[in-house]
Formats: sequence, C-alpha cells, structure tokens
Amino acid sequence: EKQGDKTWIDCTYLKDANEALYECRYALQYTYVYAFYLPQGGNFRTHFEMNQTELEQQTEQLSEMLEKDVSEIHRAEVVHCFTMAKTRLTNLLELVAVRGSGSATDTSGGAGSSSDP
Repeated sequence: EKQGDKTWIDCTYLKDANEALYECRYALQYTYVYAFYLPQGGNFRTHFEMNQTELEQQTEQLSEMLEKDVSEIHRAEVVHCFTMAKTRLTNLLELVAVRGSGSATDTSGGAGSSSDP
C-alpha cells in the first residue's frame, strides 16, 4: 500500500522497531522480579539497576517515537533508537548470563558467599 510518498517497503523499519519494542518490554517485565531478589548493595546490583534503567529509558523513547503519526516519523531516528534499545537489552541479558555462569565476581556478600558446604 502507499501512503503519501511512502510504500510498504519503505516502512518495514517500523515493523522491526515494533518487534524491538516488544522484546524490550517483554524482558523488562522479568527484570523487576529479578531485581527484587538481588542482595542489597554490591557491584552487581548497581550495574544491573543501571542497565535496567538505561533499557527502560530507551524503550520509552522508542515507544514515544512509534506513537507519532507516520508522516512525523523520521526513519533514521527510529532505526537508531531501536538499534540502541536492542543493544541495551543485549547488554542487560549478558550481564545476567555472566553472573549466572559464575564468571562474575559478586562482592555483595549475598547468596553463594558462605563457606558452608
């Protein structure tokens, strides 16, 4: 279909942006639960919350862009925003994966720091 001077092919980036928005929101819903059970203090919690906040902000920015009328949307801005959102999501998931694999040093004194067998 054609709307103004844009064809469907010209607007496929909007589909990609919506998929990225969905992925970010889907992941964020679980990060709140994960963060709730993290031990207070410590470097990991600080890094996790910082990455979570950055993902939240990027997700909201993307959402605001996609709420605009198609004629007001600038392709380059949307592509940059959803690329950044996906990058922030990857960073957050990698942070959790590294901790889960035991490769990260946890100085929080939380679970797993006991010397009991």
